Amino acid sequence: MKGSVGELERAVATLRRQLSGTEARAGELQAAIAQIEEQKAEVAGRLTLAQQEAADLARLLETRERELEEARQQADYDMFLDAVKQRDAATAEAATLLAASLDGLEQVDRCRDQVTAARARVHRRFNPVVPDEPEAFTEAWERLTGVVRRQLDVRLEDELLDAAAHDPLGHAIGQLPVHLQQAARRRREDVLAGSVGVLGSGSGRTYSVIGDTVNLAARIEGLAPPGGVAVSAETASRLWGATTQPLGDIEVKGRNAAVDVHLLLSLPPDKTE
Repeated sequence: MKGSVGELERAVATLRRQLSGTEARAGELQAAIAQIEEQKAEVAGRLTLAQQEAADLARLLETRERELEEARQQADYDMFLDAVKQRDAATAEAATLLAASLDGLEQVDRCRDQVTAARARVHRRFNPVVPDEPEAFTEAWERLTGVVRRQLDVRLEDELLDAAAHDPLGHAIGQLPVHLQQAARRRREDVLAGSVGVLGSGSGRTYSVIGDTVNLAARIEGLAPPGGVAVSAETASRLWGATTQPLGDIEVKGRNAAVDVHLLLSLPPDKTE
């Protein structure tokens, strides 16, 4: 019996030691969990701050990007104004030089007439030969005529583009030389953008051209139903074969007289496509 009690006492002691060790380990793990929770809360706080900072930086970046785009647009516009200013200064100077050159050319013509008249008076026994004019003048004259020809070609092409772009249905574009057709189509888009508003979209439209027709299109923008297209009477008259519905004479801001507005219902097929 004593042996049984001793064995049980030893077993109980062993279990107590094991329990004590297990409880100690459990306490250590509990402390570790508490430490992890503290670290987790600290990291969560840092994460919240980082997310807030990221959101602030994203908003700041969006603002700076918008400012950058506006600055670039302003810089491009300023460059355009500077280019126009330089062009005007150059053309003013060229006008002065051209006026002097024209006076000089008129003087050359008078001198040529004098040479011709003087040669006619010379006795034929002298057999007078009119020498060639100075080479420097000939070279300058050829350079001038080349510039004039190029300018005439540019103006002729521009007139052809403008006429084709304003053709009521655009059929004239297909009659242009191939290298001009794409430019004519782009110009026609600008012409139509300046006289037609794609309306009722809720977001408006940004036009790439300026002028009275653009202002008028902006004024009639709100007169079309959602998804509809409103045009001025002048534009409607150019759309031969199109179906329109008169909306009547409507008072438009910035106009002294009412504007005749039409609702575009359908367009005829474009034979160029």
